[in-house]
Amino acid sequence: RKDSINTIEPVLSQDEYARTILMLEMLYQVKEKDAETLATTSGNYGSNTASITGTDQWSDYANSTPFLDLADWAKFARSTSLKRTNFTFIPDDIFNTLANHPDTLDRLSTIKEKVLTPDNLATLLGNGVSFMKGCKIYIPNSFYNTSNTSTASMLAFWGKNVIVGYENPNPKDMIMKQSF
Repeated sequence: RKDSINTIEPVLSQDEYARTILMLEMLYQVKEKDAETLATTSGNYGSNTASITGTDQWSDYANSTPFLDLADWAKFARSTSLKRTNFTFIPDDIFNTLANHPDTLDRLSTIKEKVLTPDNLATLLGNGVSFMKGCKIYIPNSFYNTSNTSTASMLAFWGKNVIVGYENPNPKDMIMKQSF
């Protein structure tokens, strides 16, 4: 009698599997681009924004205060939504700038790992700002081609937008129920 494991045929060939993965990646990118557009369209969030310019930009290591900025934004988000912020989007380029910032390097000396990771950033933020404890850090790194020609003109989806906010951890709880 033949072993049944050896008689199982693969559902997809390697080529079909590769095409399926490619299509899923494309669908995820479309969803991420839609989310970015929704999150960064000014009509969707009113005046709940802050722009950092000049020496306040995190790339100005001598003058900027990224952790104070994040704390201020989290405080503002909490004061307007009455919810504790539980996520932060920091695009990859900004995260890398933050990883080399002297303020970050100084704070990293207080924890076991000395390299900035999303988890370590969440720890550092939670240590300094109680209402950012347990905050999930997302580091998006997707790009899209802004040109319809064969010349690639790639831009990051999220640009330089850092987003601090609240997401319902149980979206099914938002279903409307009849009440009297």
